[in-house]
Amino acid sequence: AGPADLGQFRTNGTTPIALAGYTNETSAVLQGSLNDSDASDMVKLQVEVKPIGTGFDETGLVSGPLVTEPATASVTVSGLAHGLGYHWRARAIDDDGAASSWQSFGGNAESEADFTVDLAQPTLTASATSPPAGPAYVAGTWTNQDVRVVFACQDALSGVATDTVPDVTVTTDGADQSVTSTGACTDVAGNSADAATFADIDLDKTAPVEVETLLARGADHNGWYNAPVDWATS
Repeated sequence: AGPADLGQFRTNGTTPIALAGYTNETSAVLQGSLNDSDASDMVKLQVEVKPIGTGFDETGLVSGPLVTEPATASVTVSGLAHGLGYHWRARAIDDDGAASSWQSFGGNAESEADFTVDLAQPTLTASATSPPAGPAYVAGTWTNQDVRVVFACQDALSGVATDTVPDVTVTTDGADQSVTSTGACTDVAGNSADAATFADIDLDKTAPVEVETLLARGADHNGWYNAPVDWATS
C-alpha cells in the first residue's frame, strides 16, 4: 500500500511546516505511514521533491532506511534553495523492490508550493519625526521639540509574523543621542531582523537665559568712563 498521513517538518523532525508554509532551513524532513500488505516485508519511504514549475519525472529520488512495518518513516531532503517553492510526492518500496503508487502531499495543485524556503531576514528600518506625528526629523539637526523614532518591520517573502518593536520618543535635552530598537521583528519562516538604530538626535528644549549686566558706579563724564569700573551679572 502507498504511504499515508504524509507530513513535512523542519529538521528537528517534530516542528511541522504547514501546507503552503515556509521554512528557514535548507533541509526538510518528510514523513509517511507505511504498512505493507506482506507482513514479512520491510519497507522504506521514497520521495521526489521538485521546485514549483518542474514536473515529477522520477529523478533525484531520496529514500529513507528500511523499517519494520507498520511504521512512520522519514526522509531528510537537503540542498533546498532560498526563494524557491517545492512540491513533493512519496511512495513505499519494500525490501523486494516492489513499489507502491505515488501519493502527492497536500491535496493542492502541483502548480502550488507545498512549502517555500525563506532564508532572508526581515528588515527593520528607523525614521523620526519632530514633533511626534509631525514632519520628518533630519538626523544631526537641532530641534526644540520632542523627537519620535518609529521602527518599521518588513519582510518581502514569507511576511511578518511578529512585530513587537515599540516606537520611542526622545524627550531629554542632549546632543548626538541615539535610539536602538527593542522587541522582536520576525517573519513567518522564523528569521529575525537585526536591531536598528536612529542616531545623531540633537534636542534642546531649554530656553536661553537673559543676563543683565550691572556696573558698580556711574559714568565719569558724559556717559563715558575714564577709569576702570567693576561690573557684575544677574
